[in-house]
Amino acid sequence: MNRKRRLLTRWMPVLMGGGFRVPYTIDFTELSDGALPPGLTGATWAISSGAAINTPTLGNELILDGDIETAIAGKWYDNGTATTFEQSSEQAHSGTYSLKTISDALNEGPRQVLSVAQWNWYSIQGWVWLTSGSFRLGDQNGRIVNPPNVDAPTGEWGKWIQTGWAAVAGNIYAGALSRTAVSQFYIDDFSWKQITVPATMAASLPHSQTSNVIASITATIAPYAWIGLWICQDEAKTNGIMALSNGVQAALLKMVDGTLSQVIVPTAAAIGAGLEVRKSGSTVKLFSNSIQVGTDQTISDTSIIGNTIHGPMNTHPDNKLLTLSVLPN
Repeated sequence: MNRKRRLLTRWMPVLMGGGFRVPYTIDFTELSDGALPPGLTGATWAISSGAAINTPTLGNELILDGDIETAIAGKWYDNGTATTFEQSSEQAHSGTYSLKTISDALNEGPRQVLSVAQWNWYSIQGWVWLTSGSFRLGDQNGRIVNPPNVDAPTGEWGKWIQTGWAAVAGNIYAGALSRTAVSQFYIDDFSWKQITVPATMAASLPHSQTSNVIASITATIAPYAWIGLWICQDEAKTNGIMALSNGVQAALLKMVDGTLSQVIVPTAAAIGAGLEVRKSGSTVKLFSNSIQVGTDQTISDTSIIGNTIHGPMNTHPDNKLLTLSVLPN
């Protein structure tokens, strides 16, 4: 991102009652490494190299033998009848082995069956060496919100990052599958963990300010991990509105008493110059790269519309939050 196109040029906090008075703006690119500036809270957040970084709390590893260093039998299964499906020392991102697949049909490759709960968030990460053809990572059953298919670079290890939420509960096939009939690829250091959602959020401290705001961020995103804004939040972090981008899609969610729902489903939208959410009364609008995403939405839940805590959220430490602005609307 060209920093000459910063939305904000300097940090101008006005504190009131332990929190920020709206309007406030923060340019993280001008802050020194260390904790978040006064007025923002987030135990897993820090300023590093001119950006606000979050390393959210993750749950236990759900993948068995993600480093492929022990026998794959009983852990990794071929989703089909690939020509080659084996532990291999030909390529290794770490250790000695990776899992090699040569497919002869679509949707062949390594998978494990995992069970996901509706609206839980997950962090998926792995390394892929693509020799030929194409592949996709993630959930074959479509329960996890997935980005468009994008291949790793050919002939080298490519890091794949993905975060998302389970729109539907049930079993999923977690792994890597061929997208062309004849593909050759290796996977290594594969991980799938649940994200603790409150740990994704950095909120302004509680204060008596407006719930009607125009909130925006600029960011550099590691595809395809969601980053965004959390407005009209309560102190328990169980109610609020989420405006999100993974770099190529934007979405609007709400949380009511700890339960998430989609207001605007993930829609193709580059983040470009930034992500913005506007709330006035019960009307909420989402913008990405200065273009409205979807239509005006009505959010009238009494546990949300009067809340006055606002701030950024970030689901992966490879995302870099550059600027944050919260203005009255």
